[in-house]
Amino acid sequence: MSHRVPKSLQQNWISIFVENNLDQDVTIQLAGNWKEETDGVDIGSAFTVPARGKDFKSLSVETCGWLPYIYCKAKCNTAPTSGALTVLRIRSKDDVAKLFDAYEIRDTEEHVSEVVEW
Repeated sequence: MSHRVPKSLQQNWISIFVENNLDQDVTIQLAGNWKEETDGVDIGSAFTVPARGKDFKSLSVETCGWLPYIYCKAKCNTAPTSGALTVLRIRSKDDVAKLFDAYEIRDTEEHVSEVVEW
């Protein structure tokens, strides 16, 4: 089985932009899979975005490897009472995919985003 990045992949990096409009901190764990499902493996370390804060992480094939699909998991240690979470996969200004789109979290359970292509 070959794990080469296909030639159709125009670039070897993406950015994950997190806009946390929740009233609690949220921990984000990126994950990837070889198929379009959410039973894959973690990519890198989890990171925390403060309440009402924004952050981003950039991933490259060279630093984290490559899987054709990515998604993220979000969890709050304290249940939020207001706000929503938006997480975007950005390849360019014209190529943006939504993992979480104004997603309301009101508990301390782990929430899994949509699956998108790297």
